[in-house]
Amino acid sequence: MELITNNSMSMTSFEISELSGIRHDNVKRTIGSLIEAGIIEFPQIEENPVSPDGGRRGTHYVFSGEKGKRDSIVVIARVSAPATALIVDRWRELEIKNAKSPLERLAEFTLELFNNHEDRITALERKALVEDRYMSVLAFATAKGIKLSSSEASAMGKRAAAMSRVKGVPIKPIPDDRFGSVNSYAPEILGEIMA
Repeated sequence: MELITNNSMSMTSFEISELSGIRHDNVKRTIGSLIEAGIIEFPQIEENPVSPDGGRRGTHYVFSGEKGKRDSIVVIARVSAPATALIVDRWRELEIKNAKSPLERLAEFTLELFNNHEDRITALERKALVEDRYMSVLAFATAKGIKLSSSEASAMGKRAAAMSRVKGVPIKPIPDDRFGSVNSYAPEILGEIMA
């Protein structure tokens, strides 16, 4: 039996043929009529692997996921009612083979919680930067004991704005007595441009 795996369970029309004892071309014809009747959805179709003796040319169907499982059971019920139990057993084997242990599920859940927690912390940190510690270029320079002329402050403001945009750090306008309003920047941005 041929099983295609990519972390999802699947079954091919070849497997259905082998389980039912019905020729592959007849299984494919049945699949086609079930698709036409709207009973099953059109499954993935793949080229057959070519054996060294040149056999198995053409295509086969691949049923995957829950919908594929349902549709493959409908196909086997149509081509060979007695073989229906065999295909149900085969799907059960695939499910057991691909089942995750409770420890693996717990590890995945823990990792997901950790990632969500990290995302929330990052968002809160960004919000705190925007609301609490943003400063204008002149205010930052004064706090650090650096004297700047208006033209130097303007040039550094342009650099701070460009760096903020590149890094995706918000720029916050604040009121200013002389100019009406000026931009304020995150301390790490101002620290970098004045280093």
